[in-house]
Formats: sequence, structure tokens, C-alpha cells
Amino acid sequence: MGEYARAEALLREAIVVDPKAPEFHDLLATALLDQGKLEEAVEVLENHATINPRSVTTHILLGQAYLQLKENEKARSRFEMALLLYPTSTRAYHGLAQACANLGLKEDADRYRAEFVRLKAIEDRGRQESQRDMTDDRVVPRCVADILTTAGRVYLAHDRAKDAEEHLLRAATLDPGDSECREALSSLYDQQGRLEEALRMVEQLKELEPGSVTHRRNLGILQARLGRFDAAEEAFRELCALAPEQAVGYAGLAELSLRTGKEPSEAKTLALKAVRLEPTAWNYFILAAVCEKNGDRSGARSALEQAMRLDPGNPRYQAMYESVREKP
Repeated sequence: MGEYARAEALLREAIVVDPKAPEFHDLLATALLDQGKLEEAVEVLENHATINPRSVTTHILLGQAYLQLKENEKARSRFEMALLLYPTSTRAYHGLAQACANLGLKEDADRYRAEFVRLKAIEDRGRQESQRDMTDDRVVPRCVADILTTAGRVYLAHDRAKDAEEHLLRAATLDPGDSECREALSSLYDQQGRLEEALRMVEQLKELEPGSVTHRRNLGILQARLGRFDAAEEAFRELCALAPEQAVGYAGLAELSLRTGKEPSEAKTLALKAVRLEPTAWNYFILAAVCEKNGDRSGARSALEQAMRLDPGNPRYQAMYESVREKP
């Protein structure tokens, strides 16, 4: 089975799971068009246009299908509808110029073609170059990977974890540079307690997006949960260097110190810095825990009062406050 045929099968299955998801219908129609199944694509798109008449993508895809079927008047109508909804769509202008040329409307065709050229020149040249360089050997797997990832998320939403994992892993194999499927997999593995596999996904994400604060934070958290405290500390210190004006690295190091018992005085300095940078309830809670561990109950009570002020309904903060308050 070719990749487009596999994509078609996956999308039909995904539509059964979630028939209201608009992106599935457009993706299915695209897969059908790429296989030359024009009448089937039109049926899918016309049904979807009835349900979602303001979908620009649906109108454009219908216009393209009708062009291939040589039903130029219908194609023209769909491209015009797309432009009503999205007046600067280069795809709609391009299709409209073709439809008018096929209908013998030379002046209209020339006008729409000129507007297409004008708008196309405004678009980002870097993106144009990257698209021009893309061959079918690279585009097709990426398109299928996108479809697999979308289907995987639908399965997750319907508590079908095994199906979700299968689709997301397939997406990761097809597109080694895709981060979305790896983020979904790391979250799934984390929820299932499969920390080693979650860590492997986060390490891949860090390589793909080395400037991401989130990936480094998750890396430190997972290393700590696996008991690899030196590796966790390294991840959080790298995070402090990467984002020195954000609290996340300092808070991570302070929280790690609570677990390991190392450097209690430095932990307080780090927790105070986190609170200064981002005075959130959680950062105040970490500061309170560090203060209590250092024997500073007054500081702990003060930090907990701030945490409860910011998040008054949190039972964890309230319980710790009662515990600290009862101590001399």
C-alpha cells in the first residue's frame, strides 16, 4: 500500500472515531486527489462544505478537484467563495485564473493571474525556497506523518492509548524531524509511568529544538524521577544558562535539592531567585519547603501565606501551612 493509500485508510478510520474533526475531511480529500480519486474527493468535500461552509481550505480543494474534472464553472465558483472568506489567498487566485482561462475569460484570467503574482511576491521568500526544494520523496512522508499524528491525538482523546502509540510511533519514524508526535508520545509515556521511554522522546526533542526551555525542564524532571540526580542537576543548570531571566531552572535546582538534601543553603538562594523572577504560588511553595528544611519556620510561613494568597484553594499549601504553624 502506498503512503497516500495508507493515509486514506487512516483518515477514514479517524473520521469514524471523530466525525466532527474538520481537518480530517480536508486531509482525506487531499489524499484522494493525490491518488486521482476525483469523484470521491468531491463527495467528501461537498459534504463537508455543507457542514462547514466557512472552510477556506475546503472551497480551494473543491475548486482544484473541479478543475481536474474540467467542470470550470464550478471550480470558478468555489475559488470565488474562498476569496470572499480569505481575500489574499494565493491558492484561490491561482485556481481562479486557471478556471477563467479555461472558460475563455481572458481579461479576468489575466487580472487574477496578476494579483496572484503580486501576492506571491509578498510571501516569505525563505518559505518559498524551502517549499521549492521539497521533493515528493520528502513531502509525502511528512504529510502522512502529520496525518498519523493528528489521528494519534484523536485516539488519545478517546482513551485508545494503544492505537495512539502505534500511530505516533509511525509518524516519528516517517519524519525524524517532527516534534509534535514526539511531544505526544512523551506525554503518553509519562502518564503511563514509562519514564525511560518518555525520557528518550524528550532527549530527541531537545536535539530537535535545542533552544526550548520546556524540553530541558522536562528532561531535568524525568531524570530526577528516575533517580539520576546528577543528570537532572546538569539539565537544570543548563536551563539556568539558557534562560537566566526565567525562574524555571532555579526552581528546578531548588526542588532537586529538597529531594537529595544537597546544598541546602544554595537551595534557598535559588528558591529566592525563582520567586523574584516569577512570584507564582508554586515557586513560593518551593521556597517554603526549602525554608522549613533549613529550620526557617518564619520564612516558611511567610512564603506559604503568599502561595495561598495566589492559589487559595490549594489543599497542599493549606496542609503544609497548618503543619508549619503548629511547630514552635
